[in-house]
Amino acid sequence: QRGDPDGVAIVLDRAVFKDEDLRERRDAPGKEIQGRMGGVHVKRNDSDLFLFVGYAFTRNAVKAQRRRFWEGLAQICSGFADRVQMIGGLDANTHVGTKPAVKTSDPPEEDPITRIGTEGAEQDCAQAPEFRHLLWMAGLFAINTFEGRGGSHTWWGFGDDEGHRIDYLLGDVRTHET
Repeated sequence: QRGDPDGVAIVLDRAVFKDEDLRERRDAPGKEIQGRMGGVHVKRNDSDLFLFVGYAFTRNAVKAQRRRFWEGLAQICSGFADRVQMIGGLDANTHVGTKPAVKTSDPPEEDPITRIGTEGAEQDCAQAPEFRHLLWMAGLFAINTFEGRGGSHTWWGFGDDEGHRIDYLLGDVRTHET
């Protein structure tokens, strides 16, 4: 796409998924966030999944632009039947620590769904409230894709040699419950 080289893709193995398994493709709901998110609904005899990806704007982007990303991602992840399991990958360009969720009506601080663990936990930054809201609204939980401080493949800041946990796998909260 012209003007914005950023983009995400979902690649499905044809040995696993057949054309008839693809039920729906969902793209970003607006031109400004096109290429930054998408998903496919696949259904087979043994599974009914919505696989999605997202690439958030960095903290330097205009706040309204960042908000449109998070609202758009929530939109493509909504409206599915209860049987559909959600699985996603997200470069959130933010980190979420152990702070409580943003709304006072949300679960308490120790709820494992609205926080990202205590092991090497990061301090919340600019987009953490939007990320938390997405998790809460879409019924998702997040897992970091790599070790935090000192072992990260993602570097944050201008010349900083410190890694941060900003990439996540997202799963359906119903698979997390015990």
